[in-house]
Amino acid sequence: MDKISFYVVKLLSDKSVYYPETVILKDVEIRPPQSDFKQELKLLEESIKNFNKHINLDFHCRIGTIVKASSEEEAEILADSKFVKVLDILSLNFPISNLSILNIGYIKKLDTGDIKPILDKTPIEGAQAFVLKDYIYFSYQKIEQWLIKQTNELAIRLQRSLYWSRKAEWEKEIQNKILFNWFSIEALFKQREDDNICPIIKWFLGFPTREKAILISKDILSKLNSSSLYKKWKKKIYKIIEEIRKFRNDSVHNGFRNIDKDINELYLYNHVLSLARSRCQKAVLKALLSGVFSLDEFKEYMPVIFEEMEDLVNDIIHTVLFSLEHRRYSYIKTSYYY
Repeated sequence: MDKISFYVVKLLSDKSVYYPETVILKDVEIRPPQSDFKQELKLLEESIKNFNKHINLDFHCRIGTIVKASSEEEAEILADSKFVKVLDILSLNFPISNLSILNIGYIKKLDTGDIKPILDKTPIEGAQAFVLKDYIYFSYQKIEQWLIKQTNELAIRLQRSLYWSRKAEWEKEIQNKILFNWFSIEALFKQREDDNICPIIKWFLGFPTREKAILISKDILSKLNSSSLYKKWKKKIYKIIEEIRKFRNDSVHNGFRNIDKDINELYLYNHVLSLARSRCQKAVLKALLSGVFSLDEFKEYMPVIFEEMEDLVNDIIHTVLFSLEHRRYSYIKTSYYY
């Protein structure tokens, strides 16, 4: 069957993100509710009625794209793959929001004008982020616009990492959260099957490896080493990360279960990975914006990237180490540290 053009539109979850004006990210648009034509609004209402849901359309942005497909079903699948990539990118700047899509929407055949409501599936809970008309927002938007268009190795790694971290963000089962967080960091840094990413995780938690620490500013190292917490956790952190790596391998290869591990250890593992994941992603984004486009280059310039991380010493001592020392990683509280 010949492929034809379809325009696929769905609602973003009201626990997602709300833009006051239309935003274009590559070939996907996100637009506010007031942009609907009367026919489109009617179709959305039909789709909502089919789901038997109570939805206030004033709080859901629309997300849409044009795809070429041989059927409405194929068009929806292709559109969803584009939508997911956009939401992965947006998760960089809206970490407290559950960036997800409802299957409520409509599909239009562009060659004939035929348009139908989408029927089926249900939304996921979360917390919506309202985007204000602010110069800070527009700077974020420029980064998102730029990142989604990048096809270099490091950008693709970051995009894959964001996919796994978004899954970790809203996963309820603690073992899966740990695995998804680990996969997110592996997506950034793993090149070969036998690669050990533990040293890089240690770096961006604030503990550079001994052989490359000599490349770090003596002033930064002096400030870190003046903290009793830093000295204490320097001895612990690598052991914890290695335990997490073993837990990951046991879970994936040997059918390890979360009940085989003390629950407090699992909370600690998840918290360490949440802290590490966000900082590793920020480091990769900083590298990309500085013109570093491959993982080999990233590793070469890692000391420079590390030094230029925002509020570095304060973040390591007063966020990373403070939260670990004072056990701020109960299962309920972990989301505050992503």
